[in-house]
Amino acid sequence: MEQGNLNLPHPTPLPGETNMVPYYFIADEAFPLKKNLMKPYGRNQLTNERRAFNNRLSRARKSVECAFGMIRTKFSVLSTSVCCDPENVDSIIKAMSVLHNVIRKYDGKLVVPRFNNSLIGTNINVQQTREDPKIIREYLTTYMTTRSPIPFQNRHN
Repeated sequence: MEQGNLNLPHPTPLPGETNMVPYYFIADEAFPLKKNLMKPYGRNQLTNERRAFNNRLSRARKSVECAFGMIRTKFSVLSTSVCCDPENVDSIIKAMSVLHNVIRKYDGKLVVPRFNNSLIGTNINVQQTREDPKIIREYLTTYMTTRSPIPFQNRHN
């Protein structure tokens, strides 16, 4: 990831936006903040908006962990080391992901996210956004709390 060798998609705008935002992995507090590794704000940096951002990031991380747990349960091959050619592992994982999604769809549990596409002007330097993880996180915080809010985001645990 540090060398940029992950073949991630090019930055794209969030729904209803024009500013380019890099794709990123979701991490917890133990990891460093990087442009492709988004982590929550520290407890001593919290505002209401940042707390809501942390909540959204935590929900996303829990969803990913839950999805991996369901996939591991459905496909026992993932309960141990995958014993096959490393070249085939990528195809196996992709096939399991597709099968998992099909199973969810036909069980009636497919969830399609809803976005609020209202535009609120936020001008930031696009090049700076792609490189500075703090600016990326602030932009995502603004987006999640003003442009794509969820009804209960301000209820803090």
